[in-house]
Amino acid sequence: TYGALAGVIVFLVWLWITNVALLLGAELNAERERTTELREGVPGAAREIQRQPRSEPKEKKTT
Repeated sequence: TYGALAGVIVFLVWLWITNVALLLGAELNAERERTTELREGVPGAAREIQRQPRSEPKEKKTT
């Protein structure tokens, strides 16, 4: 019975770690975008991201 309980606890901890990693990645991505806009001098970039999302995927570079 303790094994089943431990399995549930491990699963919940795994979900929590995955959630933290996902949120951290999103926060890092937003901060990188904000920094890019600040360097380019986009007005209002200090308050929020000004660019609109792309409607089509970015083209892959071919080497």
